[in-house]
Order: sequence, then structure tokens, then C-alpha cells
Amino acid sequence: MPPPALSPALLPLPPRRPSALALPLALPLALSLALPLALSLAACGDPSTTPPPAAGAAAGAAPGAAPGLRALLDAYLTPSCAQEACHGGERGIAGLRLVEAEEAHAALVGAAPTNANAAEGGLLRVTPGDVERSYLWQKLTLSQQALAEAGLGAAMPIAGRAPGARTLDAVRAWIEAGAPLDGAALSADDLSADDLDEGAARVEDAYVQCAVDPSVTATRAREEAFEACFAAPEDAERTRRLYTPVITIPPRTERLVCSYLSAPIDAPMWVNRTVGQQMTGGHHAAVFLAVSPSDEPPHECRDDEMSNFRFAAGAGGGGGQDTDLPDGVALKIEPGQQFVIQSHYINATDAPMEVMDAVDLVQVEEETVRERVDPFAIIYSELDIPARAEGFEVRKTCRLQSPISVYMLLGHTHDAGVLFEFIHHAGGLGAGAARTLYRATDGPLLRDNPEIKYFDPPLPFAADDVLEVVCRWDNPSDEALGWPDEMCVALMYYGPGAGWMTCDTHDEVPNVAGRGEGEGEGEGCVPPDAPGNALGVGRACTASGGECASAERARLCLATFDARANFCSFLSCASDEECGEGAVCLAQGPATACVPVMCAE
Repeated sequence: MPPPALSPALLPLPPRRPSALALPLALPLALSLALPLALSLAACGDPSTTPPPAAGAAAGAAPGAAPGLRALLDAYLTPSCAQEACHGGERGIAGLRLVEAEEAHAALVGAAPTNANAAEGGLLRVTPGDVERSYLWQKLTLSQQALAEAGLGAAMPIAGRAPGARTLDAVRAWIEAGAPLDGAALSADDLSADDLDEGAARVEDAYVQCAVDPSVTATRAREEAFEACFAAPEDAERTRRLYTPVITIPPRTERLVCSYLSAPIDAPMWVNRTVGQQMTGGHHAAVFLAVSPSDEPPHECRDDEMSNFRFAAGAGGGGGQDTDLPDGVALKIEPGQQFVIQSHYINATDAPMEVMDAVDLVQVEEETVRERVDPFAIIYSELDIPARAEGFEVRKTCRLQSPISVYMLLGHTHDAGVLFEFIHHAGGLGAGAARTLYRATDGPLLRDNPEIKYFDPPLPFAADDVLEVVCRWDNPSDEALGWPDEMCVALMYYGPGAGWMTCDTHDEVPNVAGRGEGEGEGEGCVPPDAPGNALGVGRACTASGGECASAERARLCLATFDARANFCSFLSCASDEECGEGAVCLAQGPATACVPVMCAE
């Protein structure tokens, strides 16, 4: 039985031996990625940074005179929105910097938004003379719920106080006057907590407010105090709630924090809905499953560990992007896995923030599920984007072997990305009309804030249809870019789900994790009662049996990816000694794993 190749997805795992040494397992590339989920035009701010009115400034736009963008920037937009993590820095989220007046004017007035729902709805970032067709006005005035329902991202500013009546009057007057660069002076105000009601709440309604007594210092007692700030789940019997530990966000920073949760999954879960709650400054939360479990404390997410994550669900938070599948459709989560919550926060203040996230996984009974969904990733991983390249493009096609329905779709590149497209070719390339189902042009958004498209009814794809992913980059650096510094991935929920499915660089058709090559499941390479060594390496396991959960270190069952590799292991080994008695550290390409000697021959 010829052994399949180990995919080079698990990066950066140091090569241990030549790539000609094939391992008896097949780990699909990019088992999941850091795909932060949320808004497409975010802004942040801190009300304490709003400057006082200038001497002699009018209290709002004078009758017959509208403010100009220079005055709006000085009084409100720059101090509230132009932090390094938001619409400041070298590029700014969504390519929008609210720092220099001329640059901001060109990027706002008459410009199309990067949010596809806004663009398809006929909005411009600022439509001169038309407040209601200005995306900026929607972001400043609509509630978080209304924005989320329309797919327009988060309320603005994301980490500060909403604009008050005087500020909004000035913005309206500016737009109605044609959005001039220069105009009358103004003083800005913030929305007072006393003014909030159901119709006026814009930012505060997205966050859980929490004040914990600083004298409570014991770790568990402090966690319990934070947990008490969250309202109980609406349906506690059907909901599994996940809490992160308490996370500290330094002042004036943006952080993407990964928290490995200690409680493993002990029974199959059928999840139909995921709801996230965050505290002030939250941008999004997302739920992943760890391929290789970890005891690490919460830490800033690393690019190298993203290949250890399998995307499970978006969980809203400040960005308002919860997962909500149609009735009768559910994602199956197998036992023996570990949850990871990825928390994105922006601290626009001058003091550290302590925060916590809560994520509710709403479950349904298996007998009510008419369609199981699983993740499906189309990936181009062998990237080599030359230094100083402009418009460097790759195309990846994948031919379906059986019909599927797609319920969710998003695209992912990193900062150098300038185009992502997902194209459906019915009947194959050149056989019929091509449909572009997803298009985005802003790399930072595709990295941190990809738009998520849900489909109800789902998109029907037939056998022999071809799905094409197009990615394009401008590389401004003096060095070539490769994986994982840059990525090109389309991620979907598909049904009927048969497991985690990938279509990698050289794959013509999709592969499903857990299946051996060919039609059968394959024969395991260790006996079904193999105990493994002291670390657990070589213990017999099944893809969903949870046999590795109690192992000293080898808590990953490689049968999840190839039924022939029916043993517990761990990844990123550096030596045979690290794998323990009777096992060796094998590599192919950049990936390494501990393998029992009997399976390595």
C-alpha cells in the first residue's frame, strides 16, 4: 500500500528529513486559517481624545454654512477614528486613512465602499448631496443590529463613543452641501449615556459593560466576576457557552488573541447557531477547533499556528457577524477536540483594558437535521510572489465530483492582496456562463475582516462544475512573499457534509479529511489495541473516538486526516528523541509529526 504524501500546510514546521520520505498520513493543507470575521468598514476611537471646541468655533454649522472635511477631521473623525489599528497607520482599514484632508476626501467622496453589500445597494462612502445613500452616514447612525442584518459591518466608531447630535448635524450638513473640503468650523460632541435609548444606541448596544473590583485578584475569582457580566443564554438547555480567560489589551493597540479552552468536547454536537458577546473595543470573536491540542495560555495569535486551526463558526461580537444557519441545517462537531476562541480587540485608550468573550453554541437534536454541513477550503499554497511585483496573479480551479450546496462563503488573502474572486463555471471551464459569486479588492480587510456571504436557499453546484479562485497581489517589499505570509483561500460551508474538505494547489478534485487514498477507508497501520508509548505516540485511535484526549502529549489522532494513520501523535517535532520510545520524527516538506516505527517503514 503506497503511503500518501504529507501536505506542507502545517507551517512553519521545520523539515527534519528529505521530502522523499513519505509519511503514512495525509494532512490537508490549511486545516483552517485565521479568518477573522466581521465588518468591512470599521472605525475606532476614544471619546477622551476628542478635542475641546476651538476658540470662537460655532456650536455646529452656522446657518447657511456647512462645515468642510478639514473641520470634521480635526473635530471628530481623526481623534475618534484614525488610531493606528483603524483608519490611521500607513494604509488604514479598507484603504481609508482619516488623517490628511486631501487624501481622506479622495477616499471618501464619490468612492465605492469595499463592503459588497453596501456597494450592491447603491451606496458610496459619501454621496455628495444625498445623506441616505452615504455609507458613512449609515455607519454613524444605524444601530448595530440594523447594520448586522443588512450585512454592513459594525457601528462606527468601534472602540469609542457614538457621535452626539451636534456632530451628526455637522456631518449631515457637510454631505448635503456636497461634501466640500473646506467650510465652516464646528465643535464635536459624543453621545451621552443618558441619551441612549433603543432607537439611538449605536455602539454601546454591541458590547457587554463590565466593571470588576480590582481587589479581586485570584485568577478563578476574577474570571467568575467577569463571567457574571454576561446575561444567561436564552435557551440554556440547548446552549453550550464558552468563555475565554480574562485578556489584557495594552493601550493604543490592536490584538488578535488565541485562547485554547481547557474543557474538551465530550459528545457529538450539532450546531445551528453561534452567538458571540464581547466587551468594549471588541471587533469580532471566532471559534476554531485545534487539530493538535495545546495548554498554552491566551496569547497573540501567531501565523504559524493558524494551520493548526479548523474553522468552526463566526461568533459576532462588536462586528455583529454571528453564524446563523437555516432551520434543519447544522455543523457537526466531533468529540475529543479542543475549542479555540480567537478574539479581536482594539484599545484606542491610553490605559490597558481587561476583557473577556463569551460564545454560545446553540445545538439542535440530530434527528431534526436534514442537512449536515462541513467546511470546504479551496487553497493555493505554493505562493512565490516576487519582490516589487505588481498585479501578480494566481488561479486555482477545483472540479466537483458530486453535487453540493453552499451555505456560506468568504475569501481570504493577507495585506498585499488587491483582488480575490470566486467564480462558478457550470458544467466545467468554457462549458457555460461564468458567475462571479464573491469579489473583494482590499487585502487588510480580507485578512482581518472578510465579508461573509450566507445563502438561503443555498447555492446549488453540480458534479463536474468547476469552482475557480483568483488572487492578485502587489508586493511592495524587497523580498518575495510566500505562504503563510500571504494566502489565497476560499472557505465555505457545504452540504451534504462528509467531513473537512480541501482542494489544494495541485488537487484537481476535493479531498475529504479522514479518508485514505482510493475508495476505501484504508487499513490502519497499528493494531486496534496498540497502547502507544509514555507520550501516547502510537496509541490506536479513531477519527471521532477521543482516544487521544488523555495522552501525555500525543493528543492528535491522525486518523482524522487519513484512516491508515490510526494512531495518536503530535506535530512540529524536531528530533526522534522528542517522540519517545518506539517512535520517530518524520517530515515531508516543512511538516513534521511523530510516527510509530512500525508505520514509518
